[in-house]
Amino acid sequence: DNSAALDYAGTGTLTLNGGTIEDAATNDASLLLATPGSSGSLGANKSITIDTTAPTVANVTATNPNGAYNAGQTILLQSGFSEPVNVTGTPKLALNTTPGDNATYASGTGTPTLTFDYTVQAGDNIATLDYTATNALTLHSGTITDPATNNATLTLASPGAAGSLSANKTITLDTTAPPV
Repeated sequence: DNSAALDYAGTGTLTLNGGTIEDAATNDASLLLATPGSSGSLGANKSITIDTTAPTVANVTATNPNGAYNAGQTILLQSGFSEPVNVTGTPKLALNTTPGDNATYASGTGTPTLTFDYTVQAGDNIATLDYTATNALTLHSGTITDPATNNATLTLASPGAAGSLSANKTITLDTTAPPV
């Protein structure tokens, strides 16, 4: 069930379903409701949203320009979701660095875009930075939920596929000094 503004379907939707509604003098009640959205209706009196759809990851990119990065430089990765999400804890994004490192959640709660930071480490050398797999985004004892508290589906596009980091950006990590 999903509804941006919960209301009943029409003026005649209140039914007895085999029961009775009457006053103390046994007069039957009128079952005619106010027009949906008008004064006196559920929609006019309450603002109720029903959301049972989990947010999903739409893409992963970086705010850094394409290019090569050295030890000590920070890569700002962004994970775009299908709707605003709220974050607790410090989710992580596993990267294809050697040895394997993680970008750590930095900001974005309450928005559809989460930012993860990764500082390039000495020894990081990779021709094309990407995350490790479709399950590289992990909660690490945190949560990622939408405002209705639906848990986010954390499945990412396959590395190299449309929507992945390497499909959106060409970032090289090069921490090896050039030989003489």
